[in-house]
Order: sequence, then structure tokens, then C-alpha cells
Amino acid sequence: MTAPPQSLPGDDPRKGVPATPPTCNRYMHPDTIPNAYTFATSTGRLEHIASRLANLARLRFKDSMCRLSLLTAVICACSIMGCATRPPPTVPPPLTGPVQHVVVCWLKEPANLAHRQTLVDASLELRALPGVIDIVAGTMIPSDRDIVDSTFDVAIVITFTNADAMRAYLTNPAHTRMVQDIVKPLTRRILVYDFTEHPRR
Repeated sequence: MTAPPQSLPGDDPRKGVPATPPTCNRYMHPDTIPNAYTFATSTGRLEHIASRLANLARLRFKDSMCRLSLLTAVICACSIMGCATRPPPTVPPPLTGPVQHVVVCWLKEPANLAHRQTLVDASLELRALPGVIDIVAGTMIPSDRDIVDSTFDVAIVITFTNADAMRAYLTNPAHTRMVQDIVKPLTRRILVYDFTEHPRR
């Protein structure tokens, strides 16, 4: 036989129907609502753990900021000391020795012998200008070496007493007239190298 159902608190024995279970509220004893009690206890523990983690994070953040501030201060101090002990930049001595003015020309008509000779003769006529020590001019020597540029037509090397003499030569009317009347009409490209001679030690 099947055992009769056990009655619960609040059941109506006359109707044989269980009564509506009592509503849980905060005044009930924990034994009567174990789920709510367990939840409250777990929540309290979680809040405690979260609080400790937050405090630990704040302490680590403060420690990191202190280390960063100390590192920044050390870097600034090292930079200041380095600037204070760094020697002043050396100023190169003025250019007082002879200066070489190298001019390389490509003609509009490559390998035109008459134009090459015209350019060489016009350059040599400038030897008499003030500050000019010597002028040499000539034509390209063909070469099969990869390091040698054999594409130009005429090269001119002018030696001046110093850099000031070279600057005066560039603005001299005789030079500017030769450039306008001969160099520009005959050449398509010009490349210039200037350097000063250093005495042997």
C-alpha cells in the first residue's frame, strides 16, 4: 500500500489540500530559509574579498606611481648632469687655404668637338681674374671601369687662393658673362664640387 502523504505545517486536514506555504521575510529564522541565509553569507564573503582586492590594487598603484616618479627624477638628473658636463661643440676653423673649384659639364650635343673646345678656351681666359691661381680644362677620357663616370664632356678645375676669392670670382662680371653667353647655351647639365686644401701635418 502507498503511504499517505505527510502533513506539513499549515495544511488543512479537512480538505486534504496543502495550504499555501508561508511567505519568506527577513524576520524568519535562518533554519526556515536556508537558501536565503546561504546567499547572504556568500554575498558578505564576496564583498569582503572584493574590498581586500580593491585595497591591494590601490596599494600597488601607489607603489607603481612612486617608482615611476623616482625613475623620472633620476632621468632628469642624469640629463641635467650630462648637459652640464658636455663640452661645447667645436667650431671648424675658417677656410684659409687654397680652394679647388671643380666644374663638370654635359653638352647639349654630346661629343661635339667644336663645342668642347669653345668651352675649354672660354674657361682658360678667366685665369687673369683676381684670386685665381690656376685654371685647367679638358675633355673626358673614356673608361670601361664601373667606378668611372665617362658620360660628361668637359671638366674644369679652378684653384683659388681661398674661399673668399672663389666667392668673388663667381660674381665677377667676366665670369657671369661667360656663363650666360657660352656655358648655358652649350650645356644641358653642370655639376660642381668645391673643396679646400688641407696642409700636411
